[in-house]
Amino acid sequence: MIQSVKENEPCPSNRNTKITLPAARRWPRCSFSLPEVLPAFRAQFLQVQFRIEEAPSAELDRKLLEGEIDLAFYMSFARHPGLSYRVLRRDRMYAVFGKGHPLEQAAAREGSFAWEWLEGQTLLLQNQTQRQGQYILQELRSRRLHPAEILESSNIRAAAALAANGYGIGFLSGELLEHLNNAVPFNAFPLRDCTLPLESVAAWRAGNYLPRYALAFIERMEQLENQKYNNSAIEAH
Repeated sequence: MIQSVKENEPCPSNRNTKITLPAARRWPRCSFSLPEVLPAFRAQFLQVQFRIEEAPSAELDRKLLEGEIDLAFYMSFARHPGLSYRVLRRDRMYAVFGKGHPLEQAAAREGSFAWEWLEGQTLLLQNQTQRQGQYILQELRSRRLHPAEILESSNIRAAAALAANGYGIGFLSGELLEHLNNAVPFNAFPLRDCTLPLESVAAWRAGNYLPRYALAFIERMEQLENQKYNNSAIEAH
């Protein structure tokens, strides 16, 4: 939560402006964003208080629309008419699987991962309240693909570890993949010919006033995301 104590601009009295950083089990976005963004932000706005609130993306949308929070950061591929957005960075979705997987040679030869290769495979997805799970399921349905099995988990790191150890195929955005520290080497190839965009966004309720310190926080998050993320294909870990 960001709470204004003193500002040189009009601000509704007794109102809290909450910046929400969603992360499953406190991972991953806030774990690598806040240590770099928060110190400089606090130095610029000494009288602003900050508190993290975490929730799945679908829950964050509800809280934004109902006025429980004022600003949220998450991955998005769709737009709600009641919300306003600022795109911080465009991302890609990667298929993650273990070394020696039957699809490893084909993916290495192509430099990417074809959606049709998921037919008949075991897939590891986030819960459907989270953007990654929604994204993959919508792409599968639009292509009428039928995996052999879909396992859902709210723990992104655990799903990626299962995939790295040879159990099924997992999925990570480039941002999360860059910050995944897995003890077991694995493959990660970008999914090609995606019909849905994948973007890191700041979101707030349409028509809401964002004070200067909230806009400054968005700008710092945008600078960090563009500085840290390399959009080239990640093929070996």
